[in-house]
Amino acid sequence: MNKLKTLLVAVAILFLQANMSANSQSKNIFYAEQLVDHLTQLSDTFPAEVGVAFSIEGETFETHNNRHFPMMSVVKFYQALAICNRLNETEIPIFSTIQIEPEELMKDTWSPMLEFYGNGGKISIDKLLEYSLVQSDNNACNILFDRVLGTEYTENH
Repeated sequence: MNKLKTLLVAVAILFLQANMSANSQSKNIFYAEQLVDHLTQLSDTFPAEVGVAFSIEGETFETHNNRHFPMMSVVKFYQALAICNRLNETEIPIFSTIQIEPEELMKDTWSPMLEFYGNGGKISIDKLLEYSLVQSDNNACNILFDRVLGTEYTENH
């Protein structure tokens, strides 16, 4: 059933994109409002807090905008931007390596890097960024915050 709902959302988005490229601004807004209604109805069927936001023709559309949603893994993107900026400012190569110890790694979290680095070892900053951004690895994110660039710099960046 979840795959069907995901497919329906994807089809709705593709439908909206196809119609918007060939229609006037008023029709685009109409289709966007229809999509918001469908997404709201669909998200209300899940036992979770779901919100969606998008912008079309300079107007923002959203579902459940009155709810507070935690950043969760979105912070990994901002962390990567801040790290790349800091490395550029300090001229530290992104291929620099860090020695990680097994005790730094949480075993009870989402962490694909554990397969190769579960016993520690040397890993480059770019590889940590890849694990964090591409695979949403929590250990990689934590190591980057602890060893490369703290949360304060990321928040202020």
